[in-house]
Amino acid sequence: MLRTPPYLPSFQFHEAHELTCAGNPQQLLQAILTQNLRQDPLIGFFMALRERVPGIFLRRKPPHNTAAAPSPFGLDNFTRLETTPTHMTLGLVGRFWRPTFGLYPIADLSAFKAFNTPGVAKLVLTFEVEPAPKHTIKLATQTWVYCPDTATRFKMQLYWALIRPASGLIRRRILALAAKQARTTRPL
Repeated sequence: MLRTPPYLPSFQFHEAHELTCAGNPQQLLQAILTQNLRQDPLIGFFMALRERVPGIFLRRKPPHNTAAAPSPFGLDNFTRLETTPTHMTLGLVGRFWRPTFGLYPIADLSAFKAFNTPGVAKLVLTFEVEPAPKHTIKLATQTWVYCPDTATRFKMQLYWALIRPASGLIRRRILALAAKQARTTRPL
């Protein structure tokens, strides 16, 4: 696993998970991108909870016009920064502690690296595959968060404390679902 975050000057928050499974490395990485995470009951529950709870506490009513409602958060909100046969790096920029995640659109790796706005955090999410004993594959994910200033770090620290247990569960479920999907997919 990577020891330092790619494309971030430093980090204040980090999370790592891995599992060992059978499968083709490319199929495992592809399975991560193609799975519908919300079909998993636990992931769907925690993501829906994350999206609804802030509105309850802020006494906001959901929009009546469904066209105005934000689309559900998922891996498609991330920008693909780098992909190789053995790893994939995704980036996300925003005020994640806000009810709507406060996301900023990032076009590509250059835009991600150049982005530097006070009050806005940058997140890197990696998925890696590497050979493991007994002809298996180690599938790993890591998340790093960079906060450019003290105020951002404080807000992120509160948010991280609240979401980290569910976030860790979601990451482990993503790995397990990818392993399951790769087992049932025909070889490339």
